[in-house]
Amino acid sequence: MFRLPVSFRSLLVFSLLLVTLLPSLALVRMWWRLDQLAQAAETRMGNVDRWQEALRTLSDREEHLERGMRQWLLLKDPALLQLSQGFAAETQPAAETLAQIPDPDMTRLLRDDRARVGLLSSWLNDSSMPSAAHVVAQFDVLTSNHAQMETRLRRQVLIERRQWADSLRQQRIDANRTAILSVLLALFLALALGYALFAPLGKLRARIGRLSLGVRGQSWRVAGPSDVRDLADALARLDQRLEQLESEKASFFRQVSHELKTPLAAISEASALLADEVAGPLSQAQREIVAIQQSNVTTLRSRVETLLKHDVARWLGQQVEFKPFSLQRLLSRRERDWLALIERRHLRIVPQLDVDEVQGDEHKVQTILDNLLINAIRFSPDGGTISLSARRTAGRILIQVADQGPGVSPAEASRIFDPFYTGKPPQGESAGSGIGLTMARTFAQLMGGDVALATKTGPGACFELWWPESGKTS
Repeated sequence: MFRLPVSFRSLLVFSLLLVTLLPSLALVRMWWRLDQLAQAAETRMGNVDRWQEALRTLSDREEHLERGMRQWLLLKDPALLQLSQGFAAETQPAAETLAQIPDPDMTRLLRDDRARVGLLSSWLNDSSMPSAAHVVAQFDVLTSNHAQMETRLRRQVLIERRQWADSLRQQRIDANRTAILSVLLALFLALALGYALFAPLGKLRARIGRLSLGVRGQSWRVAGPSDVRDLADALARLDQRLEQLESEKASFFRQVSHELKTPLAAISEASALLADEVAGPLSQAQREIVAIQQSNVTTLRSRVETLLKHDVARWLGQQVEFKPFSLQRLLSRRERDWLALIERRHLRIVPQLDVDEVQGDEHKVQTILDNLLINAIRFSPDGGTISLSARRTAGRILIQVADQGPGVSPAEASRIFDPFYTGKPPQGESAGSGIGLTMARTFAQLMGGDVALATKTGPGACFELWWPESGKTS
């Protein structure tokens, strides 16, 4: 498996440096090429200036040489002879500079020019001077050579400028190509490094999502930086711990189920004996009480089978069956089952049902209402009123159960739906199991709704149950 010894932060910093390094190198390369191009242009322009200056110097010295020799031929002054010899010697450096021009015709013209100047110099150093016509003829050829040199030099200047322009154009093409390639390569590296960095996190996120849905025993091994692997190891330990806790919870529910089945069976048998009048005849009121007792024992046994024989995690796996049912008949039935307790506490249930036929899972709605009603009955003061309202709003069914008890303190409001949390019980009663409201909310959420503690201005608590009749949350 691909493992990196560095942390996520170090790898992220390295990735950013690597991605930014490519455009930086491209910029440095472009800067270097532009600097080279500028130096080349400076060199070319310097050569052109030197060549033009050398050609002017050569023309000037040969013109002075011609004038001096003409005067010497007329005056025969030794000073003029010496001056002419100096002009002839001064043409040599200029001719050497012009010889650097990469032009064969220029080289040929310079060779002819040097030969004629050398011939003139030999005449100056020789006592026997040729006729003036010979001297004039040589200078005429030199003048013609200079005109051709100027033409060749202008052509060479144009060539140098054209070459510099071509270099500049090629440099622009190379710069564009380098910029595009560097951006594409940086983008590729960013995507590759991003995948290497965030792919492990995406895998962990998917596995955490499955973990939240109850999938246990997953493989948490991932490739990537060291701290991501440490996180995966911590999640693996959490997975093992959750699996262990669920195993312990299942064992606990099995034990509690076994402990509760025996007394429930005894109560059920005793109720059956009373109903069969084995201990003697019963009055009509006694028969009603025994019927209520048997109904609630049956309900309690069903709850024990649902919650204890199968652990709470199976609530989420139950199927939801949406079908029409009468809400009024369901509430009347539940009120009748709790009638004995209601009459003993001298309570009064005030229904306000604006809807009757609804769509939903009747069994789950019945379980939710039983938990909400038993809470309202337990916490209501003797002689109090329990308000029960139902209405349809925006495709939802909303049921409210409100009592006149002490209400729910702000400290407990955020915890009453937590599994096995029990608040302060009513005076003279023991604490509940702490799973009633948890189960109520779970069943409501399975139907796409929820159970919540509503804001109430007066005394007591008000719980709201809602679910969409379509079975889907909007």
